[in-house]
Amino acid sequence: MNDIHTRIYRNLIAALGQGDNPFTWPEAWKLEQSPFQPLHIDVLERGSDFVTIALAHYYEQNGDLVPDPDMTVRLYPKHRMAEALTFQNSLIYTEVYAVVDGKRMVYPRVKADLNNFLYQWSKALKSYQS
Repeated sequence: MNDIHTRIYRNLIAALGQGDNPFTWPEAWKLEQSPFQPLHIDVLERGSDFVTIALAHYYEQNGDLVPDPDMTVRLYPKHRMAEALTFQNSLIYTEVYAVVDGKRMVYPRVKADLNNFLYQWSKALKSYQS
């Protein structure tokens, strides 16, 4: 199967430079490749079958660091898949999954949009390892 989730996973494994097992990745690291902004990576959670990471570029504005973009991504190593969970920049915050009135909701349009963005971004991030 070569769907977008598989392609994102493959691209992130290649781009992040920590090997193909996210369960063994360090808690945080930064990739730098001129002329691009540094990429900050943080492991947020390690579950029994997933690893959740945050990916962010930052720029400085009025002395503050502003994430643009900043995404939360969940990787499923056993299935070699990854999916976008959240996206934020200086203007918006959006999430794929939310709890509304005690029910877990999925926003399919947001999910598709964020995964498409993450796929394009993950292709570009591979240049950090070139």
